[in-house]
Amino acid sequence: GQPRATQKGWLTPSQTAYASAFCVSLALAIGYPLCIVPSTTSTVSESKIDGLFLFIILSSAFNAVAYTGGPYPLGYIGLEHVSIGYSGLGDLFV
Repeated sequence: GQPRATQKGWLTPSQTAYASAFCVSLALAIGYPLCIVPSTTSTVSESKIDGLFLFIILSSAFNAVAYTGGPYPLGYIGLEHVSIGYSGLGDLFV
């Protein structure tokens, strides 16, 4: 496979953790405005949050971290197909 930056020593584990936290935070910052459903009036305060879409965004961010991180990474305990199928690539791979 491709060389891995931490495994090769190009990045320290903490640099890798900070980079992944930055990427997930950036994805959440970009995705959150997509949850806002504009109101039919012109006032911004009446806009609503689409709860289902917010759940999909938050659970996808969790899935991105849980796939290879944490004490029980999904990619290494036999749940990689469920993880990939849920993350939005399911239509392509499953």
